[in-house]
Amino acid sequence: MKSLLQLVVFVSVCVLCGSIITGPVHAKIIIKEKTSYYPIKGKTGRELAEAMLVGGKRNIDLRHAIAATATSYKVGDVDIQVVNGRCKVISANVIVDIEYIYPKWTQRKGASKELRAVWDQFFRELVRHEETHGKIAKEGAKQLEREILRVSGSVPLGCRDFGAFSTLRLDAIGRQLKNRQLAFDRRENLRVSRISRLQTLLFNVK
Repeated sequence: MKSLLQLVVFVSVCVLCGSIITGPVHAKIIIKEKTSYYPIKGKTGRELAEAMLVGGKRNIDLRHAIAATATSYKVGDVDIQVVNGRCKVISANVIVDIEYIYPKWTQRKGASKELRAVWDQFFRELVRHEETHGKIAKEGAKQLEREILRVSGSVPLGCRDFGAFSTLRLDAIGRQLKNRQLAFDRRENLRVSRISRLQTLLFNVK
């Protein structure tokens, strides 16, 4: 139950420093989502819990994670032109790649009815948890979109300072998003949270 976040700024800039643009500016958000699974086996809750720890360690690049949301941001195809004497973004793409990684129980048939029911409850909550990470990631894309349209550069410098300004600001947003994701995980890891209680209940089912 973790979030992996990466911010990559690809500034493919087309600078037309001799033109004056008065039309609207825009940024396009492209969200790409996929889901992957790693198999686990077990006929008791404890066996499932142990299998998730082992499987998570093998398939997720985070310690003690049993599921994860891997997020990568890319800002590219940036068109910078001169607007009112400043180098401004006219158009850009903010690309968000989100991958949800979950355990997949492959031995349901031989398990008790109670275990199947508790697992289904737990897994639904696990999906809700990871999709909340995904929601935060999507909100982050809107932040990036707003910020990229605010960045400007100096015409006398040939707009070369734009890249430095944009990297600083976008990196700051990346840190903010990482902190939001970590804060969400801290709340969810409390013993009183629903997902923690369901995880404990699963562990104790025979």
